[in-house]
Amino acid sequence: MSITSENKSLILDSFSGIFKLQKEARNVARSEAPHMGGIYSPVRLFGGQTAAQFQLAFRKLFSKLVVHTLKVNFIGPGNLKDPISYDFHRVPGTNFAIANAVQNKKNIATAKIRYGPSSDLLDQSPYFMPLIRNPLSYGSLRERLHFKDEFTQKLLRQFSVKSFIFDIRPVDFKQLTHMRNPFEPILLWCTLTSLHKKSRVPMDGPTVISILGDCMMVFNARLQIMNLAKITEFAAGASLNHTIWFHAMEGIDPKGWFLYETRCNRISNTNSVIEGRIFDEKGKCLMTVLQECYLKAKM
Repeated sequence: MSITSENKSLILDSFSGIFKLQKEARNVARSEAPHMGGIYSPVRLFGGQTAAQFQLAFRKLFSKLVVHTLKVNFIGPGNLKDPISYDFHRVPGTNFAIANAVQNKKNIATAKIRYGPSSDLLDQSPYFMPLIRNPLSYGSLRERLHFKDEFTQKLLRQFSVKSFIFDIRPVDFKQLTHMRNPFEPILLWCTLTSLHKKSRVPMDGPTVISILGDCMMVFNARLQIMNLAKITEFAAGASLNHTIWFHAMEGIDPKGWFLYETRCNRISNTNSVIEGRIFDEKGKCLMTVLQECYLKAKM
């Protein structure tokens, strides 16, 4: 699957724009277009951008504070063309802040942030990185985009945009495409593509892994529903809420390799809950993610 030079430039601009937040007021930061599109609807704002910019905006506005947890509720769809304002209100006498993402005078997302000193981060995770080979031992997903099987090709199209942002290397390709073991997680080695690594825009590790942390969530739930209910076509899909626990905020190389682990063990009607973890190449757990998503089968 190829991508035009124009689309490649748009993908790079929308990704770089995530890091170009401007301080608009003491408690407000602003993000200019173009924004990043979602997996299921390319014209709808990607929820991973919203989550990433909530934590980045907070850190830019309150540079002495460290984000511990972030919970985002997606209220309505955002578009890719209009500016987004992130407005924060710290709750007096607590370590919490409430925030809104506003576009065209409408709230598109709300967030609750718990902050504190870096010494209080949940950095002693009981989760250990699975014993797998190094990233370059596995084939890149982009090499598989021409897979002959029509069913697999449909699934891989969901990654057609994100695979031009991240070099994605599945540890088990059959687990990614067919969920051959529903009780095992999907494991992906991920790093920014060489094009994005050459970007002159300053990047930071927490924001990069916040973007990555929403790239596979809905997809994992989709695979489980396909496996259990034998549904192959979906009319709609979206993130409903997204919670991040940061286990580290310093020493994260934005251009490094990350192991992205996701599993979905909770499904009910149209809603699913997906769990995820992101490790650095040395095996340190950097982030835990929990997301509730909506998937509607095509009738």
